[in-house]
Amino acid sequence: MQPSWVPPIDSPRLMLAAFSPSQGDDPHLRDAKATARKAVTLPCVLVVDDDAEVRGYLRTCLKPLTQHILEASDGEEALRLARTTPDLALVIADVIMPRMDGLALRNALHADPALTHIPVLLITGDATLGGEVLKKPFNARTLRARIQTLFPS
Repeated sequence: MQPSWVPPIDSPRLMLAAFSPSQGDDPHLRDAKATARKAVTLPCVLVVDDDAEVRGYLRTCLKPLTQHILEASDGEEALRLARTTPDLALVIADVIMPRMDGLALRNALHADPALTHIPVLLITGDATLGGEVLKKPFNARTLRARIQTLFPS
C-alpha cells in the first residue's frame, strides 16, 4: 500500500499523516468499516485542539459516529460550549493548548456536577506523557476503538 500523501520529514503533520489505500480490497479498510458499523452512535462530540488541521482530521474520523461535531481551539472555549450543549456525549481534547490545556479542561468538566458524566479523551504528541492519553500519530480506527471502550455496550 502506497501513501497518497507524505509530508516532509520535518513537518509536524507527519504525526497525523493519513494514508489512503490503493485501488482494491484492503483488509484494514474493510475492518475499519466493520468497526464503524458496530460502533456507538453519539449525539454530539466536542473536538478541542489549537491546530485547525488536527480538528479537521478528527472531524473526518468521527463522521461515522456522530452527526453533530462541535469544535473549539482551546479549553476555555470548549468549557463554554460544554456548558451550553445539553446533548454533549464526548470531549476529545489535545493536552497541550494555550489559555486552558486539556488536563485543566478535563478537571473543570469533572468538577461541574452538570458535566461530570461526560468522558474526556485526551490526545497528545508528547511522548513523555503516560496514562490514558491517546498518542499521536493515530489513525481513525485507533481513535474509534478507543472511543468504543468509553461506551461499552
